[in-house]
Amino acid sequence: MERSFYGASLLRTAGRVFVLATLAGTVACGGCGEDPPTTPNNTTNTNNQTTTNNVTSPTNNTIAPLPGSITVSPTMLTFSENGGTGTFSITLDEEPESDVVINLASMDESEATVSPAQLTFSAAGAAQTVTVTGVDDSDLDGTQMVTITTTVVGTGNYAGVDAADVIANVTDDDMAGGDVSPTGITVFEGGAGATFTVVLSAMPSGPVTIPISVSDDTEITADVTELTFTAANFAMAQTVTIDAIDDTEVEPGQTLSVIVGAATGGGYDGVDLTDVSVTVVDNDVPTVAVMPQVLTTNETGTTATFTVSLNPPPTADVVITATSGDATEG
Repeated sequence: MERSFYGASLLRTAGRVFVLATLAGTVACGGCGEDPPTTPNNTTNTNNQTTTNNVTSPTNNTIAPLPGSITVSPTMLTFSENGGTGTFSITLDEEPESDVVINLASMDESEATVSPAQLTFSAAGAAQTVTVTGVDDSDLDGTQMVTITTTVVGTGNYAGVDAADVIANVTDDDMAGGDVSPTGITVFEGGAGATFTVVLSAMPSGPVTIPISVSDDTEITADVTELTFTAANFAMAQTVTIDAIDDTEVEPGQTLSVIVGAATGGGYDGVDLTDVSVTVVDNDVPTVAVMPQVLTTNETGTTATFTVSLNPPPTADVVITATSGDATEG
């Protein structure tokens, strides 16, 4: 049989061992049987004394495992918050000495969630898929970058190994806008006012101011000059009251406007909502006044006069015909 050792080349014959040379290698040893793992190394010193040194032969030929590494692909995802999803895969590149666990988590679950939350690997090369899903909201917050963390729990050749995190770009599906309702109202001189409401459609990033004005402030008034919305009240409708100014003028029905101006702030800059049409109903009645209404004359040819006036002043010629009730008398 062959025997591997370090330190000497030996020849065993009839139970005796002879030192041939000092080397490291393998020799043929017929009839050696199962010898202990130590090999005697006999040397003779200058006093002709023999010293035996035991040399241990190496017996562990196990190959060390390769250091672990992990592939994550892709590391960048883009999808909508309105139910959009993105996926990535994780693969062990080298065979693990024991199971490798990878924990997954979203750094902002109000924007994106991750599933599953944990993966377990027993072998290299088999990719496992992770799904990231957008979370819909009403915030006007633009595209949000959410980090999906990968935490590796491993031993042996995967102890201390890290895996790349994934960035999810969650696009916003909310638009800066709002609603005005109703967009047409009627007010009466001397009567109660009418109202309309304004509300925003998406959560602003800061305070939003909307100016309110009227097209003719001699005829109608608004109870506010501006509306302010915040992240806390953007979805709560705010009311504007419009009143007609009572006067003595007789006017035909008028159509005026409440101007809901362009918004500023909170990501709503330049957003212009619908104006409101206002019909004003007059409570004044046109009159014709005759003064005096009783005159005195005689048959000798004396005269008397009266005046006629219109209220309000006419916008065109008005013809009034005067006739006598008894032309034989006057």
